[in-house]
Amino acid sequence: MHDKNLLSIPIGMVLLGVLCSAACGSESGAGLGLNDPPDAAAEGATSGGGGGGGGGITPGGPGGGSAVCGLNGTNQCGAGRKCDSALGCVECATNSDCPASSKFCLAGRCEECSTNADCGAAAPACWPGDHTCHAACAASAACPGGAPQCNVATGQCIGCNTNADCAGRGADAVCDPLSKSCVECTKSADCAA
Repeated sequence: MHDKNLLSIPIGMVLLGVLCSAACGSESGAGLGLNDPPDAAAEGATSGGGGGGGGGITPGGPGGGSAVCGLNGTNQCGAGRKCDSALGCVECATNSDCPASSKFCLAGRCEECSTNADCGAAAPACWPGDHTCHAACAASAACPGGAPQCNVATGQCIGCNTNADCAGRGADAVCDPLSKSCVECTKSADCAA
């Protein structure tokens, strides 16, 4: 004679263990597909900008992960991805991880440019909001809505220079120094409790 309840106890314990591991071992839900790719949330930290440095990114493989990349310190980022202890799974750790067309690793993403020096004469301004080379602006009227301010000295259209420039934008009240755009937060202290 078999008791149906005895079989359900081990299955229930396994399920509870898996759920607890996912919730307790990964504060951001990584390893569950909730952290790939980092996209806009990744902005705020540089990863190797002009010098190709590591920027806190650890190589993949056993023991090369963190809670944001997989459970129990494993790297579950997948092929071609790196684990960053702050950003989670990213496409690059250093400039050498990027293709020639987007050769600068910024905040875990391969970008076309990191400064104006990376752009040619035809499009000499590297806009920090999209890290691509554009024609230089001479006045704010030439800038798009997402980056309404012209920094005449650099020719870059930007969203902000300081937090004061983000006033009146609701939740996006912090100026991200990397993208020069108004965002909700760049560090935990900026976020609402």
